[in-house]
Amino acid sequence: MDPHAVGATVTAFVEVFIEHPRHEPGFIATVRAMDEVQEIHHITGEFSVLLKVRTSGMEALQQLLIHQLNALEGVRQTRTVIALSTSKEESFVSTGAEGGTT
Repeated sequence: MDPHAVGATVTAFVEVFIEHPRHEPGFIATVRAMDEVQEIHHITGEFSVLLKVRTSGMEALQQLLIHQLNALEGVRQTRTVIALSTSKEESFVSTGAEGGTT
């Protein structure tokens, strides 16, 4: 489904720093239930989790960040990157088996 067709015009990637691993299960359970959150990834590096979110606009993104994500127990910091456009977005995974044998 085209996200823009249903009013989800803003795509953002939110890195979340969770201050202690004991907070991760509750955080994950809560964000899994948020309609705006499309993907949740545990990541390496400075932050703990990467979220892909879609909202109806900048105001909705601000509300999600300030009043929902940053308000969760254990969230120390978030960093958000907004996608200006998307050139490719797929949901399938290649099996590596392309067209026969050589």
